[in-house]
Amino acid sequence: MGASDKDPMKENSLGYYTDLSEKLFGEWRFYRFLSALIGALAIIPAGIDYELRFSRPLRKLDAFDGCEKCEQNDIGMAFRIAVLVCSVLAIILLIPYKAYYYSWLKNIPFTFKEYPPVHKVSVLEVMEMQRKRKISDYLFDGHTWVAIVLFLILPYPGDDSTFHVSQQIKYKEAKVCYYTSEAAYAFMVLRLAYLALSGLSYGKYQTDMARNAAEKYGVHLTPAFSMKCYIGANPMPILLFFLLIPGVIIFGNLTRIFERPVNSSVFNSTENSYWNIIITMTTVGYGDTFAISILGRLMVVLSIFWGGIILSLTFVTVGQVLQLKQNEKRAYNAIIVGREAANAIGSCLVTTRHDNKSQKAWEVVRNRLRSFLNFKNADPSNETFIYHATGSTTGKMSLIETKADKIADKLRKFGFILDNK
Repeated sequence: MGASDKDPMKENSLGYYTDLSEKLFGEWRFYRFLSALIGALAIIPAGIDYELRFSRPLRKLDAFDGCEKCEQNDIGMAFRIAVLVCSVLAIILLIPYKAYYYSWLKNIPFTFKEYPPVHKVSVLEVMEMQRKRKISDYLFDGHTWVAIVLFLILPYPGDDSTFHVSQQIKYKEAKVCYYTSEAAYAFMVLRLAYLALSGLSYGKYQTDMARNAAEKYGVHLTPAFSMKCYIGANPMPILLFFLLIPGVIIFGNLTRIFERPVNSSVFNSTENSYWNIIITMTTVGYGDTFAISILGRLMVVLSIFWGGIILSLTFVTVGQVLQLKQNEKRAYNAIIVGREAANAIGSCLVTTRHDNKSQKAWEVVRNRLRSFLNFKNADPSNETFIYHATGSTTGKMSLIETKADKIADKLRKFGFILDNK
């Protein structure tokens, strides 16, 4: 949508271009998310097709010679056709996504007079946003080609091609047979990552206000930036519902896909696959279930790296949970300062009352006063609020110390000893 397509009367109205830019921004985000969502929904019929087609425990580790033979159930092509339809529709939806995206880019320079950018925009940047797009731009600009490749890899109807992976099983050479469709099932999991990437284009960190604020500091609002913000603001929910649980489900299913041709007596069970990933991610490794095939072991290795990320975030999250908040720090320091002050005052009174001639007792008083003052002045850079919270206490402690010394001098002068009772 160029400048010539706009109504001249509307062009003169305040905020016309910014409203149009906001509308186009919402449109291209919607179509990209819709494309990613439909592409991800294709995983459902693909999963049903996989479970029905490879449901029987055909191959076991004890008879590994059968790994060289590929077998499957004949269930028809209905589910694979559904996968194909969803994938093609997802690719088609990329066209309006790119069209609205380029219209949004072309409209941005018109908003400068209504919503000036924080940094100075170069002429080359404006020319790049305003230039006419080619067909190749629609296919290869940005990450569009990645999405197209993701949506094109699927178990096609009628595809029964196979491939073999040579490896050692029980110290004997064997060739594990896989259907190409099995690898396609596994590859389709990456569509979930594209869906998450599209979903991160929404939220409070992707608004016009957020873009203006980020522009001041030279920050580009990307899905990675949104993910960092969400992890920093809500580490525990992100850790559980976006990293740990999806990681166990995804890597568990991937390991199960590649292990069933070798040892389906164990990995026919989804629970065993999930358990294998859980003990691997947590670095426990009981050894009751383990991967045998090369591709299955590769999935386990990838889950180890994913588990390392989760464990590191767990330590950070636990540290944040146990860390005192600012008001809690104030309360903590007020409690400690009060106790130190009370100990110092009590020592002064007890020493003055009972043992005015003992230098050791007065040394205890001085040590407690010194402990209180050292704590109060402990870390002025990070605990500045202690000065404000205990300022009056410091003056009173100095006054008490002076009066205690005067009382002790008078007692020594007149030789007066107070009754212990």
